[in-house]
Amino acid sequence: LQLIDWGLADFYHPRVGYNLWVALCYFKGLELLVDFQEYDYSLDMWGFGCI
Repeated sequence: LQLIDWGLADFYHPRVGYNLWVALCYFKGLELLVDFQEYDYSLDMWGFGCI
């Protein structure tokens, strides 16, 4: 049983633009779907809620 994949992980730095390839298409938060590149830890909570 594998719960997470660290291959898609990225570090969080405030006010820094990130790439949009940090999540699978099934667990993408709304920020990534609209190409918003300045996201925070709330994106992780969205993915956790999807699981």
